[in-house]
Amino acid sequence: MRRSAPFHVLSSRALAVLSLVLGCCSVVAVLVHGPALLFGAMSLGSATTAGTIHKQSRLAPAMFLVDLVLVVVAAILFFGTDT
Repeated sequence: MRRSAPFHVLSSRALAVLSLVLGCCSVVAVLVHGPALLFGAMSLGSATTAGTIHKQSRLAPAMFLVDLVLVVVAAILFFGTDT
């Protein structure tokens, strides 16, 4: 195991958690008329980057799927509301 391996694991987990926070922010941004698309794109990008940094991570693909669901919920809320 390389010396930088713990850093890769830690940074991958941090990006995965950040992607979840950004995914939740995309849903909230729809409700307060904020930049929901920006938060959604950043959440999916963070989860993808987390999987790229640590290839054996099982957390990153799971967070990507959760973020994808959150972005779809945000899109449904955006197009489903009449305001």
